[in-house]
Amino acid sequence: MGGAGTEGLWGLGDWGCFRFRRAIALTTGHSVPCSNTFMNLGRFELCLQVSDISLSLDFYTKLDFHLIDGSVEEGVVVIRNGDCRIGLYQGHITENLLNFRGGDIAEIGRQAETLGLKFEKPPFSASDGSMGALLRDPDGNAVYLVSHPGESGA
Repeated sequence: MGGAGTEGLWGLGDWGCFRFRRAIALTTGHSVPCSNTFMNLGRFELCLQVSDISLSLDFYTKLDFHLIDGSVEEGVVVIRNGDCRIGLYQGHITENLLNFRGGDIAEIGRQAETLGLKFEKPPFSASDGSMGALLRDPDGNAVYLVSHPGESGA
């Protein structure tokens, strides 16, 4: 199924791409074109609403997470362990969310809508030049996409 060098969707090869497309079609009723490109959502960061940021930071530090941005005084800290990034927010967010940073929000929006996904907040531009969008997965979990000027999804 396919010649040498064809990677299909996400390096799955033609057979993997076929299986992925069939699964999407069966579950959503939408067809998905197979290509060598994928939807780059940006850099992933889990955002947690916490009641006591100092206690939470202490807990995650014991799990070998290290502070890379923010401060307890600001009520926002970003911590990291390897490739895993967690944002701890006290008083800044109303729920836990999956946060993808630095992607092309307009393009992600176009691709997501082509796949039949509905946005709670469609892609929007803010006065500071950032872009954002909010989706919910089937269980109601928030999936937030945000990109600030100059921010890379790497």
